[in-house]
Amino acid sequence: MTKDKVNDLIQDVRAGNRSAFGKLYNEYYPKMFYVAMGVTHNREDACDAVQQAFIKFWKYVIESDRPYLDYPNAYLYTVTRRCAFDVVQKNMEFKSVGSMETLATVDADDGDMSQTDFKLAVEKFKEPEKTIAEQFFLFDMKIKEIADKVGEPVGTVKWRISEIRKNLQNILK
Repeated sequence: MTKDKVNDLIQDVRAGNRSAFGKLYNEYYPKMFYVAMGVTHNREDACDAVQQAFIKFWKYVIESDRPYLDYPNAYLYTVTRRCAFDVVQKNMEFKSVGSMETLATVDADDGDMSQTDFKLAVEKFKEPEKTIAEQFFLFDMKIKEIADKVGEPVGTVKWRISEIRKNLQNILK
């Protein structure tokens, strides 16, 4: 589809023509899905990323003052790639926090660490690891918020969380 055709469809979408958005969707979905799959390596995550990209595109088309897009293909693929990275990052945060929540709440009878044991293990850490472990694993604070609280760079906090995980795994053995 040419840039002029895309911009004509964008104008139709702004005018309230939903079928024009459907045409854009049908034209770009396969290509955007391919871009998202390259980042996520997961079909469901790629679908989520493409849907988020279309929502952002829809908002941009409706709310933008610009009458047309200079590079519609580049815009859509860039938005898709960024959404895919967001989905991957969100899933990584969910998995790491989810696994630690499981670690912190399973009964000791199962051979895993109970929440009480988790708190006792965290008490053995020195500052700022103790604060970071509590804030990250127990209170679900974001890494940026923790970095601000303890006055350290984000990269340092990420490294400390990695070390805390290793120490907790050694305690479980």
